[in-house]
Amino acid sequence: MKVEHVVRQCGLSQGHLDALASAVPLGYRALRDLVKTTPMLGQFQPGTTTVGYLRNLAVQHALDAQAASTGLFYTEMAFNRPRNHSFLQLRIERVVITAHYSGATGTRALRKAISRAELSQRNGDLFAQEATEADADIERGQAYVQLRHGGVATPVFAALYIPNRNQQSYLHEPMVLELAPPEGAQVEMVTDKLHEAIKRKVREDQRERDAG
Repeated sequence: MKVEHVVRQCGLSQGHLDALASAVPLGYRALRDLVKTTPMLGQFQPGTTTVGYLRNLAVQHALDAQAASTGLFYTEMAFNRPRNHSFLQLRIERVVITAHYSGATGTRALRKAISRAELSQRNGDLFAQEATEADADIERGQAYVQLRHGGVATPVFAALYIPNRNQQSYLHEPMVLELAPPEGAQVEMVTDKLHEAIKRKVREDQRERDAG
């Protein structure tokens, strides 16, 4: 079965899909602009090594901006059980969507820590026969969807996946999203929000060091 069939049956419209697709290049462009104007990220060696991590943060910010501007999604922050990993969730009725960076070419597997975090959100205990079933139920209109993306300065890949309930494999054929260049005004807004998010992260890290 194709992911596109499942998500459309569960209530996603073309407008939802277009908003998801546009958020990926928007996030990449915002991060690229931010790196150019932030010496700590673009010129300082320790900072340059964090840019890969920031790509998914940038896409999450773009998704949050798309949700706010279109009104098509509900958003919330979710945490793993130790509460040391947070991530954005988009909701459309009973469909949950999260974003994940898949490396420069879009082929990198998700980190095990991320899979465990998602698993703790989706299911506490699984029967063995359920673990390899797709995390979706068309009759109930519910699904867990991963928006996976890859690239460096610009995205080369973005697609929707529905993992199996063990978050380790996939049964359904993914839906590749069509990517288009973002608009300047949108880029500026997301860049500003991304800058604020990075400053908050620096302050949080400093407070943790001071407390330790």
